[in-house]
Amino acid sequence: MQISRKIIILFAVMLAASCATNKEIVRDNTKTLLKKYRGESNQKIAIIPFMTKSQQKNAELEAFDDEVMDIVFDDKRFQIVERSLVEQITKEWTFSESGMVDEEQRSKIGKLSGAKLILVPIVSGQKNINMRIISVGTGDVLSYVRGNLATPIIAGFSEAPRPTPSKKSSGISPVPAIPSGGGGSIALGGAVNGAITQPGGRDSYTLNIQSSKTVEIRADRTDTSFDPYLELYNNSGGMIASDDDSGEGLNSKIVTGLAPGIYTIVVRAYNTNILGSYRLSVFEAMSQPAPYMGGGGGNLSTFADLLIQLETSINYSAQTSSWRGRRSSWINDVRSAGASNNFQRMKDLVIEFEANILSSSQNGSWVRNSRGNWLNRVRSANSLGELSTLVLECESNILYTAQAGTWRNTRSGWMSRMQSLR
Repeated sequence: MQISRKIIILFAVMLAASCATNKEIVRDNTKTLLKKYRGESNQKIAIIPFMTKSQQKNAELEAFDDEVMDIVFDDKRFQIVERSLVEQITKEWTFSESGMVDEEQRSKIGKLSGAKLILVPIVSGQKNINMRIISVGTGDVLSYVRGNLATPIIAGFSEAPRPTPSKKSSGISPVPAIPSGGGGSIALGGAVNGAITQPGGRDSYTLNIQSSKTVEIRADRTDTSFDPYLELYNNSGGMIASDDDSGEGLNSKIVTGLAPGIYTIVVRAYNTNILGSYRLSVFEAMSQPAPYMGGGGGNLSTFADLLIQLETSINYSAQTSSWRGRRSSWINDVRSAGASNNFQRMKDLVIEFEANILSSSQNGSWVRNSRGNWLNRVRSANSLGELSTLVLECESNILYTAQAGTWRNTRSGWMSRMQSLR
């Protein structure tokens, strides 16, 4: 009977959680966001209105604004900037899902409202919410939370418009016209830098596949304000796949099997009013672990031990909230990749480690300017020497305050061992 009662109580708790409304979820995420904030108290904060990634607004999002305002108002550490002033200042601003606010925008809100902090809430994909507290002075992210709504926000607009189906093809989307000023051709295993230089611009690239393969197509932003969007079409004009944020952060990634033929890859901005640069790369997806390519004065098992040692130096408060649930498995995966000489898997684990360090715990210039390029270099590394150099670079951009106090005494020896692998 006691066990049955526990099961009933557990079921009731789960049922209640599943019945949470969107407003309740927004309130809970706002509370978590404020709980994670460890900055100074008595700060003036500007709360940006909830909106979608493509700058759209509806009645439900306006209701979310009231929920956020109530929670922040109850937290006595903050002084809220009057809403009408914020709406006036931000009327013509543009945001991406990352919540990035450029220096000019931060400066404007700081001068006009006196705010020291900005709270930016975004909805993407109609169910995903992303909330950040950003420092006006430095642009650093001081607190971050990502969550999922219980139900999609009220319909009436589309986050990522798809090409209009052709009348002759019964739902098969036509290949968009080659855009002016962008595109060309790209080979399997190749990469090219590009940029969207006009609103609504689309860069098209031709890809020739000689034999059946599983390919990975990536569009990684090289401009922190840019949010790339990928589309893949076959030679008949039918859309095979599209993607927004399957890569790290706002980067786009498509992994799919392709038969021999000619394909078209389209890169565009998620928000058609945002301009920016990107790096497009196409390579064969690894169905088997990539062989370790050698290089350096050590082995992958030694590297695994050093990577785990680095991870244990990071304070929990400097890592994402979901990392605690994944960390134990990650450590086991690192050890397994080292023991099995799985170099490709080890690169993925290095990227995962870095991705779970909060931006506020890394140098601001690293997050804004260097991280995207670093990710690309990790993916393309083909020796232990290269990978150890990249991990050293990552460590050098982690703030001392984000690491255990004992790390300063350990760091020198750790660096020497990591450098010996080069």
